[in-house]
Amino acid sequence: MLAASEEESASEEESVLSYVDDPSCCDKRRNAQTWSFRACVRLKDGQTFSNLLDARKPQMVTALASATVISWACTHAQAAGIQSQDLNVEYFEGFVHASTNIRLGSLRRVLMEKQTTDAGEIVEVTFEEVKPGPGKDYTCHPTIKTFLEETSLDPLPDKRKRVDYRGSSASISEIIQARTWFGCGAMHCSDLSHVESIFRSGTVAHRQESTLGSAEVITFACAGPRGPESSASSTVQVNVLVHSSKHIRRVTLDSWLDPIQNPNIAKFKWEAVRTGKGTSYLRDPTV
Repeated sequence: MLAASEEESASEEESVLSYVDDPSCCDKRRNAQTWSFRACVRLKDGQTFSNLLDARKPQMVTALASATVISWACTHAQAAGIQSQDLNVEYFEGFVHASTNIRLGSLRRVLMEKQTTDAGEIVEVTFEEVKPGPGKDYTCHPTIKTFLEETSLDPLPDKRKRVDYRGSSASISEIIQARTWFGCGAMHCSDLSHVESIFRSGTVAHRQESTLGSAEVITFACAGPRGPESSASSTVQVNVLVHSSKHIRRVTLDSWLDPIQNPNIAKFKWEAVRTGKGTSYLRDPTV
């Protein structure tokens, strides 16, 4: 009897150890406020990825109750990192952002593989935690930032169509505000002195005066064509640093150096510079 008891005890111990050491168990407990996903999906005729999510609403009520933004877009197999021999599948990518942490297991209950619904089924799905770091907004993370830059809510010829299933990703880039911003862009200039004239031009100067009055530092550096071989069609790469005593919204900077308002501005993208409390913005590696 003692030997049997010891054997049962050893069996129980082995069971517990197996549970603790099981990677899938620990994997399900991973959590984050923001997750990106890539999925290979087989949709039924006339159905969309949103229809597939609709079919999983009962699971969303509990698993994704805190999710404030769910956004997705079509992609291709190579970008999704998922290969399928089935020619009837489509590929999607997107992200889920919540006000509280979401467990990976909760995401898997909603976007469950191999479960047929009226809209279709998910053949395969992968998830990635999005953790931008202390004090940084999740949209600064390369995964989310790239997704938002390469997609658009409005149909555009050079961007993939993005669909907001819950919340609004349109306001994400607009409401982000910071005291320090780093801009990277390009201008159509014949030489470097032409860049300065653009900053002093009527439209740009007027917008700066009316919307960036709190800015304490506005400085730029550029690299581009020099010498007599320069032409009016040349493009100069321009970096701009803006630091203010008050918070500035990204949409304000977008309207300041707006390619639509000034054809000499080819493009401009802004990134918030966030340092820890009590730390000067000059200590940030970007600055």
